[in-house]
Amino acid sequence: MHDRDLERTQDLTIGQYKRIEIVYDENIPTKVELYHVNYKGERLEGGTFDLESFMQAVEKFYNENF
Repeated sequence: MHDRDLERTQDLTIGQYKRIEIVYDENIPTKVELYHVNYKGERLEGGTFDLESFMQAVEKFYNENF
């Protein structure tokens, strides 16, 4: 998915140095891409994940911590 033109989102910055980018491609509605990015916004590493599993993990975290 690196080769396609996707609209970049603004990076989610956690703490002082942790940055993550979440990318959703409407052409592949069952997947989400997560990337670690550096301070310049350049992708360092990442991958494609099942959207439903990702959302379940976010919901679980939310419910346990809110």
